[in-house]
Amino acid sequence: MLFKTADKLLTNFENVLVVTSLSFATLLSFVEVVLRYGFQTSIIWSSELVIVSIIWAVFIGLPVTLRKGGHIKVDVVVNLLSGKKRGFVIFLATMIGVLFSLFLFFFSVKYTAFLKESGEISITTDIPEYIYFMALPVGGFLLSIRYVQELISVLKGKKDNVKDSK
Repeated sequence: MLFKTADKLLTNFENVLVVTSLSFATLLSFVEVVLRYGFQTSIIWSSELVIVSIIWAVFIGLPVTLRKGGHIKVDVVVNLLSGKKRGFVIFLATMIGVLFSLFLFFFSVKYTAFLKESGEISITTDIPEYIYFMALPVGGFLLSIRYVQELISVLKGKKDNVKDSK
């Protein structure tokens, strides 16, 4: 019960972050187009915030995509296999995903900490650069959680990951 509640909260958190980021980017882009073509003026910091919002949406969208089974995978070989070989290849692919997401998380935390220590600030927004780059460790952490969930499902035999073409 606790895990289902935590999963639901995590799912809602991911969804809200992605929708908020994309909505903000869309709205700000629309306002910028109206200002440029309707009033021949511009907001100097708008393009930077649009880009950062889209980056946040992409990195938070990674675990959402994994949760929905939308990550790219080459299943031609797996479809040719059966039994233990098939299970092993699916397990191996999931482990690679776990390791990649942990790698992303670990090194993005280090890089973000470096940016925080350096004190770099965006020229156009006066926002510290590390806040922009927080999308990487947050996305990497959430992706790691989702890959561990995927791994548990594979180990329990609940997840096949590949649709059988037979």
